[in-house]
Amino acid sequence: MLHNRRITKTRTRGLARAAAGAGVFTGAIVATFLVPGTAHAAPTTEDKLDTLTTDYKKAVEKRDDIAERIKALDETIKGSDDVVTGAVALIGTPATTVDGSGTLLSQLTDLSDLAREQTRAVDEAAAAIAAANATKAELKTDLAAAKKTVSTLSKQKDELENKLAQEEAETESSTYSGDIPDVSGKAGKAVSFAYGAIGIPYVFGATGPDGYDCSGLTMAAWAAAGVSLPHYTVDQWNATTPISKGDLRPGDLVFYAGLGHVAIYVGDGQVIHAPQPGESVKISDVDMMAADGYRRV
Repeated sequence: MLHNRRITKTRTRGLARAAAGAGVFTGAIVATFLVPGTAHAAPTTEDKLDTLTTDYKKAVEKRDDIAERIKALDETIKGSDDVVTGAVALIGTPATTVDGSGTLLSQLTDLSDLAREQTRAVDEAAAAIAAANATKAELKTDLAAAKKTVSTLSKQKDELENKLAQEEAETESSTYSGDIPDVSGKAGKAVSFAYGAIGIPYVFGATGPDGYDCSGLTMAAWAAAGVSLPHYTVDQWNATTPISKGDLRPGDLVFYAGLGHVAIYVGDGQVIHAPQPGESVKISDVDMMAADGYRRV
């Protein structure tokens, strides 16, 4: 069923203006003026995304830095373990290996000095291992927190990117000014986006807003509904669920030309697609060519 819902080509912006008046007073009158604060425009979704992206990059850098510090500590611990192992082995070395000549007394003296030196090395290495393990434990706690922050910011970033895509879809330039079908849910948003793209030129590899290729259009349409699809036709085929032609609903994808072309079904036996270089996004019959199959997002 068609409703008189139209594609809007322009966006209006409200401008806030403040006026201040002055009064003339006679006599001893005390006047109190309320001075409003300076008005600032609320940050746009793009502004928020820029800020969040910066925070996300910083969080990733912090996470990676902590991971590198833990890796360096592991190397320190391993080196100290090697020192302990070597020193303990030397402490147990027979006297004859200390000095092949001289008296037994001198050999025992040398061995005693060596034992003290190696014991000191063991103590220092053990202290280094203990300190490194303590620091590593703290860093592992910090790393867990950093990973959680990165995960949270990543999800928020994805949400803002989807929101920005939807906002951009609403301001998309289009030559279409006719009726569009009233479709509920996310499929309705994807279909509305596709209608809004009618008249925009085909550009190979493009995903909008000034041009689309076939899979770029279907990807952008579903992105406007908050659903992520890969760009290329074969990948979109693999990312969706097979259906029969008789089960087609608005928002479903129709594939053609050996998975070389894809269109979005909009109902009443019609699809919207970005055809080929030299043409623009347009409405066509679903049977414009033999279909490879039908898929649901």
